[in-house]
Amino acid sequence: MVNRRTAGRASLPASWAAVALATAMLAGCGAPQARPDIQTVVTARVAGMSVGDFFDTFGRPRSRSERGDGSTDYLWISETKALGSGAANVDLSRCTLRLVADSRNRIASVEVVLDSPGYTSTSRCNEIFAKK
Repeated sequence: MVNRRTAGRASLPASWAAVALATAMLAGCGAPQARPDIQTVVTARVAGMSVGDFFDTFGRPRSRSERGDGSTDYLWISETKALGSGAANVDLSRCTLRLVADSRNRIASVEVVLDSPGYTSTSRCNEIFAKK
């Protein structure tokens, strides 16, 4: 018997379905967004810094793409801690930044894309970038 609602439609690959489900879950609960004061803390700490110094200090970028004007976009995600084995021990404390470096490899702009609760505070980005 043919299901009239799905007849003629291509089914999505399982990986697409997983992405759609994850997106819907994030949309429903809202991904942790940066507060304006956290954006200020991060910008004050990293704007003008060389990308080499940034990556030496805070870890390698997740991705990099060159722009036509000589600048470079980077996606940086903070490292996570191993909390043990099993799904219940997944570390969800993350700080995600979008960096733009100018043609001299200096960070020209930074955007806090995601700021999860930290280990000891309400902001993982603040734990990483606040001057101590």
